[in-house]
Amino acid sequence: MSFLKTLQKVEHIILGDKKEGIKSKDHWKKYRKTKIKQNIQ
Repeated sequence: MSFLKTLQKVEHIILGDKKEGIKSKDHWKKYRKTKIKQNIQ
């Protein structure tokens, strides 16, 4: 096994699958706090 193949396997173990790294543009919305609307009379 060549050094590059070993390095790629180590990188894959550390970083995980590449599919996980791809996030949708709206992925940040689930971390956003919802604002509570207050009724002002």
